[in-house]
Amino acid sequence: MSKIDEMGVDDLILLLISSHILVLVMLFFPHNTLRTFLGIPFILFFPGYAVTSSVWPGCKEDVLTRMCASFGLSIPISISAILVPYSIERDVTLMTSMIFLLGFIVAFSLVAAVRRGLLPREERYRVRLRMNPSTIRTMGRMDGYVFAILAVVLIGLTMTTYYLFSQPLTGERFSEFYILDSQGKTEDYPANLTTGEYGTIRIGITCHEYRRTVYTIVVEPDNSLPPTSCDSWSSVYDLSENGAVSRTIMLSHQETFEDKFTFLFSSEGNYTLICRLYMEDVFTGYEVRLTIHVTQR
Repeated sequence: MSKIDEMGVDDLILLLISSHILVLVMLFFPHNTLRTFLGIPFILFFPGYAVTSSVWPGCKEDVLTRMCASFGLSIPISISAILVPYSIERDVTLMTSMIFLLGFIVAFSLVAAVRRGLLPREERYRVRLRMNPSTIRTMGRMDGYVFAILAVVLIGLTMTTYYLFSQPLTGERFSEFYILDSQGKTEDYPANLTTGEYGTIRIGITCHEYRRTVYTIVVEPDNSLPPTSCDSWSSVYDLSENGAVSRTIMLSHQETFEDKFTFLFSSEGNYTLICRLYMEDVFTGYEVRLTIHVTQR
């Protein structure tokens, strides 16, 4: 008999191996179907089993009681794995919840292993991997009813979890759009210029759309000249002569774009500089206006 079998922790080792395999599959193969098959017991059974194993390290409680407690505890624990990270950081991903749940399983599995090791060998709980059909036949009528109800509930929860787990966990979709002054602050915008004097602002976007998104920024003075499209803002743009300037950027979820835009006006007057944001060539409704007074040098 091996030392692992003597300690009675072979079920806990299997629990930890399966849990780590799931997290690794999600990390390196996020679209693999294996994550769904491992994810169902990971959510519906593993957390509760780790808790019941730590609470009941001995073999006094029967298997049916342990199974019912494991399924019953796993659901609120899995919900907490979403709510607790959400209370800390509003933008919760599926991987964040899985890592939190993995840490929970590891912690209680270690407690269960320690508590089993403190008991005499004959009192330690051990899992018998062989299924004996006579065990089911010798169940009492009430135990049989409980077992049947548990099986029906398990099937329903499995189907629900399969659907939820196969879908990406997404929150509210939105985009951030802003302009700052040349120092990256909101204090010293170029509101008063002379003709030919450079003005600089920083224009930024943060994507929270849970997908790669194509944005177009249009910087437009209040004139009727046609827009000029460019790939970068490395030049200084005479908005009196060139009119609107547009730039297209592709961002992934949680990615931020920010760059300087330098301009000048060659004619004096009062201008309203308008920065508009388009997403997939559709105006988002986001625009920022900056009033600039230009005098003759």
